[in-house]
Amino acid sequence: MYSPFNQPLNKSSIDKIKDIYEQLKNYYNNEEFKVTFNKDGGAGSKTILIKKNGGLVSDFYFYPRKIDGKIDSIAIYGQHLDGHLRTIGNSKLIFNLPVKSIELITSGTESPFVDIFIDNYKDYEDFITNNNNF
Repeated sequence: MYSPFNQPLNKSSIDKIKDIYEQLKNYYNNEEFKVTFNKDGGAGSKTILIKKNGGLVSDFYFYPRKIDGKIDSIAIYGQHLDGHLRTIGNSKLIFNLPVKSIELITSGTESPFVDIFIDNYKDYEDFITNNNNF
């Protein structure tokens, strides 16, 4: 998933993750739920953690793509992994990002997780690089 030679997430990717965080925080706006954003999830990732009554619901890890710092993959830990796998697999979208591949990883890891690779997408960095023309 992550190589030490990867670039960090670019500004557009970080802004997108922060926007996702704000949307989730607004969606889970009650005392039972707590949504937190972690600027350093390790291995160059940023994380969004959702807890209910102190217990883990979902933990989203956003990893950078080595060539441009866009979001390359998202790992989801927590509850309802089969539901995430089915829903995201059917829609081929996660947080409006196109999904290249998705699988449930259960072996060789302490905790099972849904591993999602993101297909190429355009972001604000592309807009600037291409002279404001998609």
